[in-house]
Amino acid sequence: MIGLNPTLPPATLFSKFEMISTSRNFLCIALYIASQLQLSEAYSMMHETPTAFLGKGTGTRGGRSPRTQRQYRLNADDEEGLRLKKKVLEQLHHTKDLVGDIEAKYGMPWKESIDPTYQNGGEGLFYMDFWEWQMNFMKENLTNLRVLPTTSRDGLKDLTYKEDDKKTVRMITLCFASDEYRKIRMTVYDAGNRTQVFTSLWYPQPEYNLPVLGIDLLQFNRNRHLCVVDFQPIQDKEQEHDQSYEDKLRPIREQFPSLQGKMTKRFYDENQFFSKQMLFGRFDEEEDKKVIETKGPQHPVFRDLMPAYQQYVRSHVSMVQSTQPKLENVPGVLNRHMNYDNYSSKRDPAHGMFIKTFGKEFADDFVYDVLFTFSQRDEEEA
Repeated sequence: MIGLNPTLPPATLFSKFEMISTSRNFLCIALYIASQLQLSEAYSMMHETPTAFLGKGTGTRGGRSPRTQRQYRLNADDEEGLRLKKKVLEQLHHTKDLVGDIEAKYGMPWKESIDPTYQNGGEGLFYMDFWEWQMNFMKENLTNLRVLPTTSRDGLKDLTYKEDDKKTVRMITLCFASDEYRKIRMTVYDAGNRTQVFTSLWYPQPEYNLPVLGIDLLQFNRNRHLCVVDFQPIQDKEQEHDQSYEDKLRPIREQFPSLQGKMTKRFYDENQFFSKQMLFGRFDEEEDKKVIETKGPQHPVFRDLMPAYQQYVRSHVSMVQSTQPKLENVPGVLNRHMNYDNYSSKRDPAHGMFIKTFGKEFADDFVYDVLFTFSQRDEEEA
C-alpha cells in the first residue's frame, strides 16, 4: 500500500487524467495514477472532504482555485480540516516506516549468497555495495520516498521475491516513488558463483521531460563483468528534453577510460534510448585474475565504476530537482515512457534467463508488469 503524496493530491491527478484521457494508451495513464495514489483510500477521503480534493466549495470559498481550496482545507483548524490533515500525516508516517521495513522483511542487504560455495574475497554479494549506497542516498536525498507494490499488473501476484525450484537462485525487486520520480526499481539476482546482478531504473515524474536513469551491473562466473550506467534519452534529440545532460556527464566519463567501451548491436541499437556518455565497462579474464575475481578496492568495478556510478546518480537527481515541472509535459512524457518500456521489454536478454530459471509465467509477468510496467504484451498489441 502506498501513501498519499501531499504535493500531488487526487484533484491534480484527476486533472491530468482528464487532460490526457484521449491519449492512445489509456493503460499507462491508469497505471501512473494508481502508482501515485491508493485508490480506495482516496475514494473514501474524497467523499468525506469533497472541498479538499475536488475544489467544489460553496459560499465565499467557492470561487477559489482547487489548489487554493486544498491548501485551505489542509491548513484549516476546523474538525474537517484537522481530520484530513491527520489522515495525510498518518499515511506519510506509515510509508516512511515501510521504506525501512521492506528491506528487513526480505533480509536485505544480503550478506551471504543462496549458494553456500560462493566466495568473492569480500563481504556480501558482489554488487550489494551498490544497493546499500543507493538505498541510503534515496532516503537522504529524495522527497517523500515511499514504497510501491511489486506485483503483477492485476495486483494478484506478489513478484517481490522469487527462488528457483532447486533453491540455487533467488531474486528480489523493490520499487519506490518520490516527488521527483514516479518509479525507481531495484533488483538483485543471486545465483552464486554463476551470476550476480544489480539493476535499477529511475523514471522521473512525467512533469519532467528528462532522461531515464538506467543501471545494469552483471557478473558471470566470478571473472566476467558487464556494466552499464546511462542517462537514457526519451526523446530523439538531446535538445528536445527540458535540460541538456551530456555536458554534465562528459567530464565524469572522461575520468574513467575503463568505462568508455561500446556495446554490441546484438540486443540493442545504441542510437535508440542510449546517450553518447553511457558508462560501459567490460571486465574479464584478461585482467589480473586475482584482482578480477576478488571484491576489493583494486577491482575496476570498485576502483572506477563505483565513483562514476555515484556521480551519475547524484547528477541525475540534481537535474530533476533543478528542473521546473510542467503539467503540459505529462501526456508526451508518459507516451515516451511507454515507448521506452515497449522497446526494452522486447529486447531484454534477461527474459530468456528468467524463463529458464523461474518458468514462462513468472518471467512474462515480471518483465512486462515489473521491469517495464508500461509495456504491452504481444497479445495486447494484436
